[in-house]
Amino acid sequence: MWYTIYSNKRARYDPARDDKFKAFARMDYERWSYFNALFTHFFFLPRFCIGWLTFLCVAILGILLCIGEDPFKLPLWKKRIIVQSCVFTSYVIAFCGGIIPRRVRTKVDYSKYLGKDYKTTWDGAGIHVLNHLSAIDAAI
Repeated sequence: MWYTIYSNKRARYDPARDDKFKAFARMDYERWSYFNALFTHFFFLPRFCIGWLTFLCVAILGILLCIGEDPFKLPLWKKRIIVQSCVFTSYVIAFCGGIIPRRVRTKVDYSKYLGKDYKTTWDGAGIHVLNHLSAIDAAI
């Protein structure tokens, strides 16, 4: 991270160069700091270990629950335990990666476009919107 900050000094906003292309200019360079890099990278190893440890514990739990059973015909209570533990693990791993998943339902008034009788319903397809913070977001 420190090397990235040092080597990308050219990325700093330059009015002479970037005024014509403001939408593509890097505007956050002033918020990059060596101190923040030290703080966030100091906690990388514990977060990494917690994420992998959680994953391995849930994998072992799944293996133990499947001993002596046909994995395609598990009892419902075992399936529920495995599914809920996998969901929990995905949240822990995402949190360790700096991603905080949350669900938000937005209310938008489409009556202007769809008529005055339009009523908002939550039936049908939805949209999953992500604010990508890193390259790993797509994999998660």
